[in-house]
Amino acid sequence: MKSLYLILDSIVFTGPLLLSFDKKVAFYTKFRYLVPAILCMMLIFIPIDSIFTYYGIWGFNPNYTLGIYSAYLPLEEWLFFPATHFAVIFIYECLNAYVKKDLPALAYKYILITISLIGIVVLVFYPSQLYSSLKMGGASVFTLLVLFIGKPKWLSRFTLCFLVSLIPFFIMNSILTGSLLAEPIVWYNPLHIFNIRLGTIPVEDIYYNLFMLLTTVCFYEWFKSWKNDPVIPPQSPKEHI
Repeated sequence: MKSLYLILDSIVFTGPLLLSFDKKVAFYTKFRYLVPAILCMMLIFIPIDSIFTYYGIWGFNPNYTLGIYSAYLPLEEWLFFPATHFAVIFIYECLNAYVKKDLPALAYKYILITISLIGIVVLVFYPSQLYSSLKMGGASVFTLLVLFIGKPKWLSRFTLCFLVSLIPFFIMNSILTGSLLAEPIVWYNPLHIFNIRLGTIPVEDIYYNLFMLLTTVCFYEWFKSWKNDPVIPPQSPKEHI
């Protein structure tokens, strides 16, 4: 089915879009921050994906795409970025609205540091496996920079979102990588990955997910910080004439 990848993108996007008008979350009011954040993220990751595709590090099965390409990437891959990140930032805002308790500082820092240290080891000792080293290493370095240099107040909330988002991530990626299908929609060159899979999903994709999501949330929160509500100084009461 040539439209399968497009259908998956549509499903991921449509659900959160329809729920964006929930009064408590009011996600539609955040679109002005979300759109530029996703575009900034795409400016970083689309070129990387294009290079990986050009050199055969990974690729896309033409049996599941419409055959419309730009920069070596099918249309469906271009749409994958805004669709999935719209959905995950929706999860992020829902958790902010409905789950008031943050993860303890020790817990979220331990989670991020542990993930990052594994990625750093891969970067140092397995540089020739390009997909593994660049995705895992890049995600790990960036995560540590945000954790120890940026120190944003929202990082605990992001960590919770990342953990929750792994549920839809596994569903979507398992289909993309061949679960329930005769052949995968997205294939990986075995020379550039560890071939350690969770079901059909390469373990590297978890880091790729972390890398992209953290980048998007950094931009998203940055654009939100630009909002300056005007402070109206108190005015003295007018004198009665």
